[in-house]
Amino acid sequence: MFTIESSDNEVTINKETLLKRIADKKIFNYRELVILYVAILRGIGLHCRLIVSLNPPLVTVHNDLLPKTNAVQKINKIKEEPKGMKKKTEFSEKNKNSKGKDIKNNNIVQNSESARKDANVEAKKRAAEILRSKYSYTKKNKNTLNNNITPQDNASTSKDVKADSLNSEKINTDPSPRRLRSSKACNNNAASTITKQQSNTQTSENNQSKTKGSKRLSFSPDLSSEEDEKPPSKLKKKCNKTVIKSKHKDEKDDSMSDNEEIDNDNKLKKRENVWVEVYVESKKSWISINVMDGNVDCVADIYKKASKPVLYVIAYNSEGLIKDVTRRYCPQWLSVTRKQRIDEKWWTETLSNWLERKTDMSKEEDELLLQKELEQPLPKTVGECKGHPLYVLIRHLLKYEALYPPDCVPLGHLKTGEAIYSRYCVHTLCSRETWLKKARVVKPKQEPYKIVKALPKYDKLSGMRLKDSALELFGEWQTTEYEPPEAKNGIVPRNEFGNVDLFKKCMLPKGTVHINLPGLNRIARKLNIDCAAAVVGFNFGCRGAVPATEGFVVCAEYEDTLREAWEAEQVEATKRAFEKREKRIYGNWKKLIKGLLIKEKLSQKYEFQEESKTDQSNKRLKQRKSAVKKFKA
Repeated sequence: MFTIESSDNEVTINKETLLKRIADKKIFNYRELVILYVAILRGIGLHCRLIVSLNPPLVTVHNDLLPKTNAVQKINKIKEEPKGMKKKTEFSEKNKNSKGKDIKNNNIVQNSESARKDANVEAKKRAAEILRSKYSYTKKNKNTLNNNITPQDNASTSKDVKADSLNSEKINTDPSPRRLRSSKACNNNAASTITKQQSNTQTSENNQSKTKGSKRLSFSPDLSSEEDEKPPSKLKKKCNKTVIKSKHKDEKDDSMSDNEEIDNDNKLKKRENVWVEVYVESKKSWISINVMDGNVDCVADIYKKASKPVLYVIAYNSEGLIKDVTRRYCPQWLSVTRKQRIDEKWWTETLSNWLERKTDMSKEEDELLLQKELEQPLPKTVGECKGHPLYVLIRHLLKYEALYPPDCVPLGHLKTGEAIYSRYCVHTLCSRETWLKKARVVKPKQEPYKIVKALPKYDKLSGMRLKDSALELFGEWQTTEYEPPEAKNGIVPRNEFGNVDLFKKCMLPKGTVHINLPGLNRIARKLNIDCAAAVVGFNFGCRGAVPATEGFVVCAEYEDTLREAWEAEQVEATKRAFEKREKRIYGNWKKLIKGLLIKEKLSQKYEFQEESKTDQSNKRLKQRKSAVKKFKA
């Protein structure tokens, strides 16, 4: 019922424009058709979502958007041409320019086909004349050719003609009988052709016949000269062909590049980044619909028509909430797409305010998407395996990672024969100290699963920095849960440094209590109660690893007495602080009052009187006048 007038992507879509489109039954953009389709489905009462493929600006341009030109191939072909071919092409171009053709005429030849054909014919004629001049042996032929050839050609070919004439003299002086016979026969044939032409032609055509005869004479040398003549003539023809072909290729490449740019623009305009999803209750899944083509459940077709790369596909429901459904439409989600996207943590935090509510429908959709990920085929290249959430290669294992069990079966192999293992077989290894921080202890008589180089450490006793020391790593299957020691006779169990390791709550020694009160150790020392600082972690800085303490560990039977003593100490501390503050206040007032009394006593004793400001100003003027008079005198 709706007719498409144009495909203008810059048309603004709002409520008023959509009402006009419904009234006129005309559409100016495919997005208007999609939005009208969504409105109709929602009016019917179906669960429908508007899907939008976002196109953020790329750091690197996608290969499909780049124009495909053959400029690199042209440069390579020019480099691969032999030097002789280059010289001959340059020589042919000089001959073309000798007839008075400028650079502008050359540009015209490249653009029009008729002019190009005429230029090619003239180039062939000039090349034939040059070859004849090289292999001519009589003065008459030289003179006729010199009259026809331009001064530029004479300057360029005079050396070659002299060299050829010397070679011909050497050939004639050779006393071999075969060459003498061939030379005589050739001379006789040449003489007969001249006499026939002179007798048959008219007086008006004598000059033309002579020039033709001279040209024919130039192609009647000895057998040796004919053998030498054949290869350069072929090369010359090839040269002319290469020049003509190169011009044709340049024009074709220009036209192809223009056509490709137009095709790329048309492809970008035809890209469809908006489509629809409808929830089908019988299948309990969301099905994609391409409104323009009328295709249903066509994920592959939609991906082909969307602008590449497809990185962020968002679904908008009827409530205006969104959900990221990129996994459904990207076939290379696990290998390529995940690496091209921005940091997932930032992306989830950004969408957190508009995320779709978790319902039974959304949970079923998530399960189907996970199942689809697991059904994807194995990666085929090393780059796809790197960082893959399901598969891994041995070369991509980190320093503290290893495969367990050691005889795990690979899921497949690459073309190079390298085995692909499941990511679930990869385990993180830790040292003894690290396992202790996680409230686990290495079992006795356990050999390290892997040995690596430890980080350099500073030895306090020797003052040296230890490097390349071995570090033993163990897996979680080689450890057990930490069993805290028990406090006996009111004494708290400590580590080798006199503290209590309390990285987790389960590491608290039995029969003890963790009290986080400041200054508790000072009160416990007064009461002769054992108390130890609790180490919660480490702070790393310029001083290395410094233990971070938080609170104190004491025996459970002394908890009440210590808390009461600490509270009493806090009451006394507040009293002492109040008394100290009052003492400082009264002391300051006492100093101020004493100072004022001293000032009054001195003023009464020495009769200090405050002079008015007017008297002081008059005195200053009198002093200045007296000083001026003294200076004049």
